[in-house]
Order: sequence, then structure tokens, then C-alpha cells
Amino acid sequence: MKNNLFSKYYLFSCIGVLLASYYPLSMGVSVITDMLANGTVFKENYPKYIIPYTPICLAIFVGVLIMPLCIKLFKQFALIGGSVLANVS
Repeated sequence: MKNNLFSKYYLFSCIGVLLASYYPLSMGVSVITDMLANGTVFKENYPKYIIPYTPICLAIFVGVLIMPLCIKLFKQFALIGGSVLANVS
């Protein structure tokens, strides 16, 4: 029962973070596609808030994804271990 409950919690956490991060991640994808297509990002296509929000959203999403591993490895220090691993990546 506990494992099934945790699996649902983990799934909904991943989906929730992905939905909340949709706009910053889409800004990052648009910049990457412009870089690949044109070799540069033109001023009119450059999103205003890409620098702070896209990397923060990526770090949060990586942190949520590795949380079960951190719970297994670090036990009561899982939040600290997950934060460190998410910011290293």
C-alpha cells in the first residue's frame, strides 16, 4: 500500500513540476532550435526571462526525478542530497 501511494505521489509530483515549468522549458527549447537552425538567436526571438527561469526549472525537475534514489541512498538527508545532486547536474 505504501509503495503504491508513493508511486502515485511521485508521478503526480513529476507531472505537476513539468506542467508548472512548461513555459520556461519551452523558452529554452525555442532558443536551442533557433541556435541550431540559424547559428544565432535574433533579438526579436530571444525570450526576456530565459536566463534565470529555464535553468532553475531544469534543476527542480532533475531534483524531483532523482528524489526516490536520494531517499534510498541518503534516508533522512534525502532533501539535502537531492538538492546537491540537482544543482550539480
